Amino acid sequence: GVRGGGRVRGQVGRARGAGAAWQARERACARGWAGDLGRRAQGAALLLLLVASEFSLFI
Repeated sequence: GVRGGGRVRGQVGRARGAGAAWQARERACARGWAGDLGRRAQGAALLLLLVASEFSLFI
C-alpha cells in the first residue's frame, strides 16, 4: 500500500510543479507584454512630442 500511496503523491507533486511552472511562464509572458506595451507607448509619446514641437515651430 505504501508504494501505491507514494506513486499517487508523486503524481500530485509533479502536477503541482507543472502548474506552478505554467503560472510562472504565464506571469513572465504577461510581464513581457506589459514591458513591450510600455516601450511602444514611450516611443509613441516621443513621436507625438516630436511632431507637436515641429508643428509648434510652424505655427
